[in-house]
Amino acid sequence: MLNRTQENTIAIIDSGIDTENHILMKCVQGGVTIKNGEILSGFYDENGHGTKCVSTIMKYCKDANYFIIKVLNKDMEGTGNDIIHALNYIKESKIKIINLSLSTSNRYYKRDFEEICGELKENGKIVIASKDNSLSNRSYPSSCKNVIGVLGGIYLPENEFWYNNSYKFQAVSSSVPKLTLSLNNQYEMFSGNSKACAIFTGIIFNQLSTYDFDSKEIDSILRQAAVKRKWSYQSINNNISYTIDYEEKVNVNQKILDKIKSVIKDVLELDLERVKLLDQYILFYHNIGLNYKNCINLLDKLEREFSIKINYEDVSFFDCLSIYSLKNLVQRSSYEKPYKEG
Repeated sequence: MLNRTQENTIAIIDSGIDTENHILMKCVQGGVTIKNGEILSGFYDENGHGTKCVSTIMKYCKDANYFIIKVLNKDMEGTGNDIIHALNYIKESKIKIINLSLSTSNRYYKRDFEEICGELKENGKIVIASKDNSLSNRSYPSSCKNVIGVLGGIYLPENEFWYNNSYKFQAVSSSVPKLTLSLNNQYEMFSGNSKACAIFTGIIFNQLSTYDFDSKEIDSILRQAAVKRKWSYQSINNNISYTIDYEEKVNVNQKILDKIKSVIKDVLELDLERVKLLDQYILFYHNIGLNYKNCINLLDKLEREFSIKINYEDVSFFDCLSIYSLKNLVQRSSYEKPYKEG
């Protein structure tokens, strides 16, 4: 299967893909599982993480194909050795772009990662890996030589990125939590550095597809396209205020907000005291209780309450942030015309 891959194929080294999703599988040229160094047939995703990576890249890369290498189990567990085996497995293929939205903090594998990634670079391949989501800089292979390490910023637009090849982690792209197709045609919030890495993989694929240049020239292309080339780690602001800005509350009809509050009250089983918090705090505030899992149920109830159809692929964390952002979501999701206040 690997010898039939084309240059427009992205290798996804992750937890596999939902092989029962026919839309996703139309773009998959093949795949394997690598477990304890052994190459096995099949690559069904038991976790959903790999499926969400492919779903994210597909939004930005309409012409890409994928080769799937499953190295993580249903609990997102795997070994550094299997990741290295996966990189070796595609070393001689035509694949140019390799996505690893995963990492290990085990320094034991650093030298092996740098060796194989150096060989991959010599073969004209680009390895893109996410930093882990902790504050530690011990993240491999993202901090290794010959790898583009990716960090996430939730306030960065999805079509923009920062890049500096002299930094330990060279790229920053959007990590804003967004509903993404996962297992069994269900949508789940996808966020963090893994999501940022998937988006940046799509950015690089599009750069390679748009311009006629060798993959070894990618550094200069990315520097030119980046919206920012210098930053401090502290400037990547991922902090969220739990209180609602006053500006959001101005000139809003109370009728539509009351209907939204009623739905939230039912879904989150709020008592009257907690309902009062809806005017002051974001819905992800712990005393209110919205989270990445129950927000799907909330959106489903809003669809029924307002007779609308929400495009889940366009829904981000910020659309679900407050009763005011939900009001905007309801308006733009009407079948034929925006929901009218009053």
